[in-house]
Amino acid sequence: TIRTPPLPATGDWEMAGKRMDKIYRQVIKMTRLPKIFSNGLGSPQLLERLVNNFPYFRDPDFVRKSLLDKYGRHHPIQINRKYVSDDKKLNVLEGSFQSPFDEMMPGCMPVETRTAHFTMWLPRTAASRDPACQPPVVLHLAGTGDYSVTLQQLHAQRLAYLGVGSLLLVNPFYKPRRPASQKYSSLPHLSDLFLMGGSLILECWLLLRWLEDRGYSPLALHGVSLGGFMASLAASVYNRPLPLVPCLSWTSSSPCYVRGSLSDSLDWEVIRQQLAGDAAFRERIWPLIRDSGCPPRYRVPATFADPLQAAAKGDNGVDPNPAWLTDSIRSLGSLERLRSVYTSISDYGVGLFASGQRSRDDQTPTQDDIQMMNAMENKHRQQRHQPDTAEEKDVREFVTCLLDYFTHMGNFEPPVGPIYSLQALGDGYIPRDGVFPLTELWPDMHCRVVNGGHVNTIFMNLYFPTKPHDLRNIVLESMGLFDSALNKPRLRL
Repeated sequence: TIRTPPLPATGDWEMAGKRMDKIYRQVIKMTRLPKIFSNGLGSPQLLERLVNNFPYFRDPDFVRKSLLDKYGRHHPIQINRKYVSDDKKLNVLEGSFQSPFDEMMPGCMPVETRTAHFTMWLPRTAASRDPACQPPVVLHLAGTGDYSVTLQQLHAQRLAYLGVGSLLLVNPFYKPRRPASQKYSSLPHLSDLFLMGGSLILECWLLLRWLEDRGYSPLALHGVSLGGFMASLAASVYNRPLPLVPCLSWTSSSPCYVRGSLSDSLDWEVIRQQLAGDAAFRERIWPLIRDSGCPPRYRVPATFADPLQAAAKGDNGVDPNPAWLTDSIRSLGSLERLRSVYTSISDYGVGLFASGQRSRDDQTPTQDDIQMMNAMENKHRQQRHQPDTAEEKDVREFVTCLLDYFTHMGNFEPPVGPIYSLQALGDGYIPRDGVFPLTELWPDMHCRVVNGGHVNTIFMNLYFPTKPHDLRNIVLESMGLFDSALNKPRLRL
């Protein structure tokens, strides 16, 4: 089911959201951080090995048999530190274990990424202290970048204060799993993204089984943006009934990197040179992925419309004005209000706009801020509308097929259990046009839609939660722990 807000009578929130996403990427580029995949695709030998073996890692039966045969009930998970939070309300556990992906695919992962790290927050209630009555737990996967880990940590702690335990697993290639040669959290190779996905699939499987064996119930998988994609992959392979809450993610990651706002951050020239200079990519890898990236039954024309836009316009019999919209993000009002929200993000450390140089109490955007935003958007538009050459189109097709091969949900089993999702109507990072809809691939999915873009939706739902799209409420509802009639959590405290 899709629950969408109506398009507002004044102001184009879809374009405003996409505009904010583009501006955010331009601001990040101004910081001169390394481009994504700055070292290209990775070695053809590693990619070929991953392509040949990845079908096993998306097979639930193979993963279950392999991990149970190897570990049984003797989980390789160690708790390295236990302590109580400063406010005395949460028990905090920090743990680690050897990634099973490294043992099943030896030599693929950099040394620093081979040890998985996680933090767990448990409410200090009578239920959590009684081994026979453990609290529910949500397994969180963070989005792109180290700052996303910080945001997801804040979100996880807020859930713990409501009585729901949270376990945050650190992605490979992010601190403290970042290779010494890697600068910041930008992945140096495209193959690193696939190593990350394969690792998280197996690590989540182990952690969920470990939580089950210790009596934590119910369990849920949750992630935002990149974390939403990874949570979907992990839930599909786990193949046991548990709620899945993937937010701001869709059917495949290929549109995000090839067509979305993130595409400008890829080092396309390095990828082009690598494809042109090494025949192994065309001769050995391309035949393996050309016809098996996006499954044929899920291929749609490039003109295929975004189904959420159609629903928001009242097409397909969807109610364009649901009652639950009362407190939605639409109540923020105007684009100027969105700009003022973005100035407050600079206090969080992202460093947007010039407001970081002003008083923290003065969060009103100046005319200079607005002019800078307009100038960056115009420059971005000019860059994006340059015609592609035939070679550039071939490069993008290769990357698209490679990403679809590893991340298209049509290549995975449907998750078992309830699925709740939050999507942004004007998401510039996750294009939904020209892609088979996730709402049709998983027809039982409950999809909530808010007006806005990718970045501001993350901050408004993780950093400044607003009802009814507070992600905490959506996670609780997926676990049967939220009373929609009373609009409050229903927990065993």
